[in-house]
Amino acid sequence: MKIIWFCLSFLSLSLAVVGQPVQVSANDLLIEAALIEGAKESFLRNTDKAVAIYQKLLKDYPSNDLADYYLALIYQDSSQWEKAISYALSATKKSPDNRWFQQKLADLYLQNNQYNLAIPVLQKCITLDPKGVDFYQSLMVCHQKAKDWNAAFKVLDLLESAWGVSPKTIIQRQELFHLSGNIPKAKKELISLISLFPSEENHFYLASDYFIKNNDPEGASKILKQLLSLRPDASRAKFELNQLENNSGATSLLSLNSFFSDNQIDTEKKRARLMPEIDKLVISKDVFLKEQLLVLCASMEVAHPSDAAPLALQAEIYRIMGLVDTAVMKYKAALKKEESIFYIWENYLHLLWTTGQSVSLTKEALFAWDIFPNNPKIPFYAVYGYLFQGKTAEALPLMEEAFLQSSKDEQLTNHLMALKALSLSLQGEKVAVNDIFLSLKGKDKKSYLWALQILSEGESLYPLTNNGPDDSYNEALVIHAKAFAAFKANQPDMALKLFEEGAKWGTPLFFEHWGDAFLSANDKLKAENAYKKSLEMGNTGKSLSLKLSKF
Repeated sequence: MKIIWFCLSFLSLSLAVVGQPVQVSANDLLIEAALIEGAKESFLRNTDKAVAIYQKLLKDYPSNDLADYYLALIYQDSSQWEKAISYALSATKKSPDNRWFQQKLADLYLQNNQYNLAIPVLQKCITLDPKGVDFYQSLMVCHQKAKDWNAAFKVLDLLESAWGVSPKTIIQRQELFHLSGNIPKAKKELISLISLFPSEENHFYLASDYFIKNNDPEGASKILKQLLSLRPDASRAKFELNQLENNSGATSLLSLNSFFSDNQIDTEKKRARLMPEIDKLVISKDVFLKEQLLVLCASMEVAHPSDAAPLALQAEIYRIMGLVDTAVMKYKAALKKEESIFYIWENYLHLLWTTGQSVSLTKEALFAWDIFPNNPKIPFYAVYGYLFQGKTAEALPLMEEAFLQSSKDEQLTNHLMALKALSLSLQGEKVAVNDIFLSLKGKDKKSYLWALQILSEGESLYPLTNNGPDDSYNEALVIHAKAFAAFKANQPDMALKLFEEGAKWGTPLFFEHWGDAFLSANDKLKAENAYKKSLEMGNTGKSLSLKLSKF
């Protein structure tokens, strides 16, 4: 469809100018047809055919600029830079005022680090399109590579004349002063940034970090105090100012901040530096430590704006501190930047699992499965989500796929066996459930197996042991199992109390079981509301439908 649209658009441009009909010669039609045929072959990846068509067109009609341009694109795709540049240069000579031809030639020079050759082409691009921001940016890069600072500043002046002064242009000017060795003027630009755009808190931190790096703690203190006068609750400013004024002998966050702000240091090194501190946070849950870690992650994010790691680390910190919604938001933001990093997906899906977010768990796991089709943990999480929505039919094929892929992971296989027992229980096959848990007895003492045995209503003759929190501890699942066990043991008050405690992590199946507990306590209104809540959350199980039909 794209090639058809392209061809029709191309033809319509040739047949009309500003809506007026024009005379088209036989040669024009032949050229048109050849260009369309070449574009079609190029689109279909028949590169040799496309090249032959365009080259014949140039032989027959040497003045044709589009054939040059399309050949430049083809050779660029195959990294044949010399040929690509040759044809792009030919196109610009034939049509020097065509912005797209000039832009392509400039791009090719930049890709090959031929900065001196790119400069006049980019200058021509700016003449043709004075509002083209990318042209100014590329031209500044060329002058920086040549260490021609005066020329770079002149380009920045032109950019500000075209678009006005912005935080980005001020920061670029500051960076140019820094690179050229003029530290005092670089500082002045940062002060100007704060003065012109005081509403952006990060500008103050950018300035204070720079002053610290350049041995000016007094200047940094003034900047932080200015920020606190505007935003008294700025926790990072309070901490950094305290570090400066007290001159703490311990490792300063500001010194670490310089490390995390340096975009020349890769994110893996920074992540490795943070992980021991995050491990401490798991034990201490110290709010002050949390704030320090988030400051470092924020600096890391500014230094690496396209990297997912800073956001994933923030998500982990928020998860540890029990701020689940914020953690979920940060994981989503991280995966939006880089969706193919497995450890981020694993941590994100684990969080959805441990907080009972069954619908999101299934949706996200199925999305991740397209990216990691051979990893059994992904369908495992999808199965979990489906079962706790009462959707056994959807869960079973995924479960079989996970079994096939998990043969070398005994713990995962045991977990899948317990999930199979739950699915059989939901279908009323109690004997098979007991057989499964009998086979699992003594193999594993994980809390989730104990919980799934309770929820599957396995016979107490073969009880698994709940040893408390372990490396795969799932609080939502465990409290669901405890509430269900109390309900089955005819302890309604205890059951209702536990269901109340676990409501914030409640899955659709959790609310169905809560409804059962209300019904056993003869509270039909609350039972109906719990069943309806389960239905609203996505429970499509037959047992729930039957229970609701009685109201």
